[in-house]
Amino acid sequence: MDEKTVQTADEQSGPSKFRRTVSLKETIGLVAFESANGMPFRIGNHQEWLDRILNINRARQAQGGVVVAVGDIFSDIFLATLVEKIRTRWGKFRPLLLVFSIYAPVMSVAMAMLPVFFWEVYDPQGALLTKLLFWIVLRIMNDLADTLWNIATVGMIANITADPEERLSLIVKARFFSTGSGPINLLRDIIADVISRRPAETAVQFAAREVAMRRMFAGFGIGTVLLSGALGVYFAAVSKERVIGVANIQKKEKPPTFRESLSALKGNRPLLMIVLHEMLEGVRVDDQMGTYTSAILNFRNFGTIFGAPGAILNPISYSYIGKLRQIMSTKVLWVVSRSIGRPILILIYFFGMIPTRGTYSPGGQYRYYRMYARLWPMIGVFMIYDLSRQAMWGASVVIPDEIRNEVIDYGEWKNGFRSEAMVGMLRGVPRKVMGIVGRALTDFIMHQFGFRTGEAFGDQPPDTADGIWLMTTLIPQSFALLATIPQFFYNIGKKERAVMYAELGERRHAALQAQKEYAREIQEQFEQRDDS
Repeated sequence: MDEKTVQTADEQSGPSKFRRTVSLKETIGLVAFESANGMPFRIGNHQEWLDRILNINRARQAQGGVVVAVGDIFSDIFLATLVEKIRTRWGKFRPLLLVFSIYAPVMSVAMAMLPVFFWEVYDPQGALLTKLLFWIVLRIMNDLADTLWNIATVGMIANITADPEERLSLIVKARFFSTGSGPINLLRDIIADVISRRPAETAVQFAAREVAMRRMFAGFGIGTVLLSGALGVYFAAVSKERVIGVANIQKKEKPPTFRESLSALKGNRPLLMIVLHEMLEGVRVDDQMGTYTSAILNFRNFGTIFGAPGAILNPISYSYIGKLRQIMSTKVLWVVSRSIGRPILILIYFFGMIPTRGTYSPGGQYRYYRMYARLWPMIGVFMIYDLSRQAMWGASVVIPDEIRNEVIDYGEWKNGFRSEAMVGMLRGVPRKVMGIVGRALTDFIMHQFGFRTGEAFGDQPPDTADGIWLMTTLIPQSFALLATIPQFFYNIGKKERAVMYAELGERRHAALQAQKEYAREIQEQFEQRDDS
């Protein structure tokens, strides 16, 4: 065994014996990676693109969504099984970033071109079956790219360092400094508002406006995927996977079988609670905030305006995560940070239903006699809601990542090997299974409300507008509150966490010593052979 291998193993030995510092270059790469993580604009999933540009009605979306979700589940299981067997000189997860950077842009181009082939097809009801079939196939292929990215995300962050405190510090830095999709979404929404508010008094003006919207979606869809792939490649080039090698020494680098990986559920109560949490989060209707802001208010920068005060509080929220962890247990902080704004949003629903003087719909054909159609009052109440969320924003994005990493380490502690891809699959697949019901229910309800797609997107009848408001606030939050129940049964406390990482550190240190001893034996054999 060469000196480089021994040195790499030395970096992985664990927190009880060593404290390795991730280099500045890797930290910068991780920040870039986290920025890239939220950057891709998936037009195939974007509600306004489906409703307005591709013009698939909500009933067809519900039908197609079931097929897409089933295909996505099978691809998740296949990829998770495949990734657990990967052993390359570049690591287990770094090659996935390179594959993503090639595959994802190709799929984004194909999806962006889909409206071109159906632009001239007369389909006033948005129910054309051929268009639906093409969208389903491309959605499944695009979701495969997302699965690649998600598995790589879980693996790289979980294995960049063996020290849990250093790992948490890196996650905080990455989330604090990363820009994610914020600036890009802001730019896209500004451009979309400028385009959608153009006069469209003639058929020519209307067609020109819709073509401009189609080009805007396609440009952002392709450009953001290319940029995120480039940042992912940079992170893969400068980073190291420090944990996985030593964690598998006792298995002699033999990858776990599919059955062994599934055994991660056995005795792993924290993982079971996360799986149940994800399942309950999947059984819900999707909030229609994007539909509300574009189809009712015709102002996509609504969130930017009411979120301005919270934007100041957002970075500050990262500074007191450590103090919050001293006051609250991990699971209490998890519950509070993820649920703090939900009761407020339920109250906002009733405020929005207060009768008021009428306002015209974005298309100018209907008058809405509810407070939710008035821009500035709604900006005020949503500002209060957003301030409550931003006060706990740092914890809400950092703690779930740390809990995921704890579960991976817990599985290694109990089973003797790491199963990052399987943990990701066991978290994601149940959510997608239950999400089939949730998404189909969402589209079915919207269709029953009489939601209009295509040319009538900006002219929703008053009763439909009431339904959109209900689906933006009260119904999604009522479902989401159910997902907090398993969080209370998450059982990695401070004492158990300390014991777990102490024992893992001892194992990694013992594996390191065995690795060094083996290297010395090989070196002595070569020296004896040279002497003879």
